[in-house]
This record gives sequence, structure tokens and C-alpha cells, in this order.
Amino acid sequence: MSKPQEPSTPVAPVELFFDDIAELGRAIDWDIDFRQLDSVRPSISAQVVQSERLTAMRFAFSNAYHQRGFAPRSALTFGIPGEGPLDWYARGVDGDSVLNFNDAQGFDCVSPAGFSGITLSVSSEFIDRASTCLGIAAADSVVSASSAVVVGDRTVARRLRASLAGLIRSRTLEERDACEWEVVALLLAAAQRDAEPRARLLPAQRVRAISRAIDYIEAHPDGAVRVGEICDEIGVSWRTLDRAFRERFGVGPKAYVHRRRLTAVRAALTRQRGAVRVADVANAWGFWHMGQFARDYRRTFGELPSETAGQR
Repeated sequence: MSKPQEPSTPVAPVELFFDDIAELGRAIDWDIDFRQLDSVRPSISAQVVQSERLTAMRFAFSNAYHQRGFAPRSALTFGIPGEGPLDWYARGVDGDSVLNFNDAQGFDCVSPAGFSGITLSVSSEFIDRASTCLGIAAADSVVSASSAVVVGDRTVARRLRASLAGLIRSRTLEERDACEWEVVALLLAAAQRDAEPRARLLPAQRVRAISRAIDYIEAHPDGAVRVGEICDEIGVSWRTLDRAFRERFGVGPKAYVHRRRLTAVRAALTRQRGAVRVADVANAWGFWHMGQFARDYRRTFGELPSETAGQR
């Protein structure tokens, strides 16, 4: 059966630039909770193309992040990382993988500084329609909630990346329509291959330690959690926990907790710019020594908290 010829209504590519990751999430309707892992002033850029059928985004982050959150609930979302390794649910994957962002518990990955990639959010209706029109069954790895890699085949991933790049570059109605069908056809074909990703697994003990430690940290967001306290709670040694965090995040648990709290303060100051006192937000996240807090904040984000809050 040939595909119908009605084209979608295109929207011109939009260039987005941010110095706060939470702002990007709000702009593209992702519920994100990224924790900055390094001390560099953030710089985030994105190109977004949107139609009634799908949204494609090419992005680049200056910083290393522990990425947590949820893709748009109204669509099925996939991603292709840029060159270089990416920690995906404590598995090492590279740029030759297509990732599934549709796990009901949200996504969880660690990206290095300078990370880039492309994401694709497709309506379920368009996937169903394309599957029928093109005669390619939609594999479970596409339509079901899963944290699995859809495919780890280099050739397929690169073809899909090139097709998505073409979609983002397209300028006419006819180009956009053809690219949308090509992208979804490649995605469906990729999932049919059901290839296993080339993964580097962290030892199970350290994966469990990280998961339980993060749960404990999230349950105590309003104060500085001590590493010894976490170790006592989850029943692992300081050495085991420190090694696990450094392997996955590149920093130890103490630094992770500290930067997670700083990132939360920055998100609140950005979201409520001009309508909140810096001290009130800092205190809510367990920072009481304002001089030290301001120094740590500036070292991490390249500006004072008062500048983020618009109190210049």
C-alpha cells in the first residue's frame, strides 16, 4: 500500500539558546531534572522542528549532566546520541544506538561535557498510520514503555541520524513531508532488527548502590546529606559508594549531592526570577552560610546567584 500524499503543516525551524537547562525543558515540554556535574557556565543550544505528527530537536550541551526526567507524555520519543560514549541506565552506549525514552519511570543517563544529539517525538497515531501504509510492523521496542536501546546497529543509526538532520534542514512543505515519512520508516525498520546494544555494564552491586543512594538523596532534598549517612542507610562501604559514583558520574557522592542542591537552587531562581529572595531559596535547599554558598554557586555556574535571580 502506498502512503497517502497529504502533507503535514510545517513549522519553520526554531533556534533556542539557554543558560539554564530547566528553561530548555519548559520550552520543549519535557519534564526534566538534570543535575550539573561540572563547574562550567552552562550553555545550551537547540534547533527544533515541529509539526502535527512529530517534533525533532538537535541539541548541544556545554556541561556534563546526570539526566533524569520524562519525555513528552503525548508522544513516543527516541534519541540518537552524538559521537562518544553515553551512560544509559548504567550501560555504556555510543553514537550508533537509537534510544527509547518512553520508560514509565522516566529516563536516566549521564552525558559528558560537550554532549550533543538528536531527539524525535512522534505521535502514536502517525506511527500506527506509517506502520500500516508502509507495511512495517511496529515492534514492541517502539510502542511499549521501555528503557531499552531500540537498535545498536551502526549503519541503521547513522542513516536515521542523517535523515533527522535532513528533516531539521528542510524548508519546504514537500521536503518536510518526505522527511517525516522517511524518518518514521527508518525507525520502524530499525526496531525490527531487534539488535542487542554493545553495552558496558557496571557491576550489579554498584548499580544497586547508586540506585538506592539516589533514592535516599531525593528523600532528603532540604539539607546536606552526609556520605556516611547514605552508606549506613543502604548498607555499603564508603569506598564502594565512592567508586560507584565516580564510575558513573565522574564525581564522588559528596560532590554529587552538593551540585544537585546547587542545580535545584539555580532552577528555582530562574523559574521565579525577580520574585524570590536568594537567601530564602538557598535556605530551603540547606545552604545557610551565604558567603560560601555564593562562592560555590559562582564557581559552578559562572555567575552569582543574585545575577541568576535578576537582582543585578
